[in-house]
Amino acid sequence: MIPNFGMGTFRLSGPSLTDLVSEAIEMGYPQIDTAQFYDNEADVGKALSQTQSDNVFVTTKVWYESLKYQQVLDSLKTSSDKLQRDCIDLALIHWPSPNDEVPLEETLDALAEARDRGLIKHFGVSNFTVDLLQRAVDYAGAENIVTNQIEVHPFMQNR
Repeated sequence: MIPNFGMGTFRLSGPSLTDLVSEAIEMGYPQIDTAQFYDNEADVGKALSQTQSDNVFVTTKVWYESLKYQQVLDSLKTSSDKLQRDCIDLALIHWPSPNDEVPLEETLDALAEARDRGLIKHFGVSNFTVDLLQRAVDYAGAENIVTNQIEVHPFMQNR
C-alpha cells in the first residue's frame, strides 16, 4: 500500500539532505519522495543505507528527457543504484513528454517492462492533466496507474 504522506526532497541535497532523510526515517516517515531531476538520489540512497529503511516506501520520478523506452529502463537502473535499492517502490513519469514527442504509450510500456523485470513495484504519473491521465489509464489500465502526483498548496492550486 502506498503511504498517504512522506518526505519530499525537492531542492535539498548533500549531507544536510542525508541527515534529514535519516531523521525522517527514525521519526517514522513511511515514504521518501525524490526524482532524477532533483539530482539527489545518491544522497537519499546514502540515508536509506545508513538507517533501518526496509519498510520505507521510496518514490522517484523519470525526467521528461528520458521517456523513450530504453531510456526509461536505463534511467531506472541508474536510480536504483543511486538509491541503493534492488527495487524502487514507485516510479512516476515526472512530466508528460512535450508535444507528445515521445508517445505516452511507449513510456508506459517501458514502465510495465521495468515492473516485470523487478526494477520497480508500481508506476504512475505526475503533473498530468485530467485528459492525459485518462489516456494513460485507458492504455495501461487503472490497476497499473497507481497515482497522479500533483503539487497542491496555498501558493499553487491546480484548478
